[in-house]
Parts: sequence; C-alpha cells; structure tokens
Amino acid sequence: MKNEDFDKMVDEVFDKCKAILVDRAKVYAKEDRFHNFKRRQTILRADSPTVISLVDFTKHFQAFMDKLSDFPERHHYYSMDKYDENIIDMINYLLLMRGMIIEVKERGVV
Repeated sequence: MKNEDFDKMVDEVFDKCKAILVDRAKVYAKEDRFHNFKRRQTILRADSPTVISLVDFTKHFQAFMDKLSDFPERHHYYSMDKYDENIIDMINYLLLMRGMIIEVKERGVV
C-alpha cells in the first residue's frame, strides 16, 4: 500500500471512529462520557469502569480473531465493513480507556 493510500485509510478510519463515538455518546453518556461504564462497574462490582471497558474490548477482539483465523484462505467471506466493525470498536474502546485513565490521573476520579 502506498503511503498516500495508507494516510487516506487512517483518516477514514478515525473519521468513522469519531462519528460512532459521538453517536453512541447520545445514548450512553449523558453528561459524563463514562457514565455507562461507571454504572456497570457498580452493578457488576468491578474494580473500575476501565475493567468494564476492557471486557467490551475483548468481545470485539475475540470476534476479530475469529475472522482472522480464516484469513487469508477465506478473505472473501467477510466484507471490509465486517472487519471495520471490530477494528473501529476496538479503537474506540481503547480511546475510552485512555480517557478513563486520564480522568483518574488528573482528577482522582474512579
């Protein structure tokens, strides 16, 4: 892949990531972007909202690994959109976890 094509792909992926984060925040985040994770932490008695996010991340990671277990022999089986679903969700969960880490480090909020 040429550098120009790669750079374009990165821009497209991050545009999709941001659009999904903004859209899902309307449903899950209210005023606190991490509200849903903090509520689930309480309900499930998890150590932190980051742990809850990690669980969600691993769901997408496992699905992605399942797709890759057939690659490249069955590369035609999944559309790029199907790969992107997992890739973009994993990126978004990593960004959310990064935000949670920043929140704890800067504000001492858990």
